[in-house]
Amino acid sequence: MRRRELRLRGFDYSSAGLYYVTVCARAQALVFGEVVDDEVHLSRVGAVARACLLEVAEHHAGAVVDSYVVMPNHVHVVLATEGTPLGVIVGTFKAAVTRATGNRQLWQRGYHDHVIRDEADLTRVREYIATNPIRWMHDPENSARSP
Repeated sequence: MRRRELRLRGFDYSSAGLYYVTVCARAQALVFGEVVDDEVHLSRVGAVARACLLEVAEHHAGAVVDSYVVMPNHVHVVLATEGTPLGVIVGTFKAAVTRATGNRQLWQRGYHDHVIRDEADLTRVREYIATNPIRWMHDPENSARSP
């Protein structure tokens, strides 16, 4: 079986730009915390993920975390990058969290990305990230939701 190509064909992911990235826990496991009253309460693993995310700029010159949210089973982030390929940054982040938590089965393979093309797109993505905890109880990826 052949995996579907997720990257934008012909796009240089080491070029300067803004990227909306989602990385998911393996099997959608609720390892990063829980949402209570529309607010995320991070577990120890979630706190490690947040800390590693905020250290991205220390490990990759030209990389900046613009906005983010650590949800119970996934992480959304807008990354501004220049020079370092997006896949290297995401891989380093995932590896750092794995190392710090000792959980070798933590992540789903790969990640989802979206190249942010203009200010309106950036505004829409930032809003989506900021309001993600509010929508959590209705999220089909939330294995703890009530039908």
